Amino acid sequence: MLDYDFNIYRYLALRVAVFAEGAAADEARAAGADLVGGEDLIEGIKNGSINTKDIDKCIAMPQLMPRIGKEISKKLNRLTPNARDGSVTTDILRAVKEAKKNITFKKDKSAIVHVGLGKVSFTEEALCENVGAFVNALLLAKPAGLKKSK
Repeated sequence: MLDYDFNIYRYLALRVAVFAEGAAADEARAAGADLVGGEDLIEGIKNGSINTKDIDKCIAMPQLMPRIGKEISKKLNRLTPNARDGSVTTDILRAVKEAKKNITFKKDKSAIVHVGLGKVSFTEEALCENVGAFVNALLLAKPAGLKKSK
């Protein structure tokens, strides 16, 4: 049986970009962030040398938010860091670790659960493993008071 911490994105690595400088940038690299930088990362996104389609989550230090908001928020669109979802923080280490292991389930009005399980290029074995891990994580996340399922 798969344990709860198993990442359903085992074959689909989440790419995290961190806007930080100095010691915070070193913490982000140590935590496993894929893209780390301050002014250079902002400039790369601004001039198009870094494709925002390759990024799944952005985290930023509060000091860099004014520049991010002015210059690249339109390019980042839904990825723009904000304080409400915890992506603007001084605790970079914790934020990167949470972003890397975060599995988000979305439920629509008719109780259908939406989640990405892979890409077209994945092997059948990789997709089956991801589906199994997703079902296990979903069952573990199910509240105890719900009806029993098969």
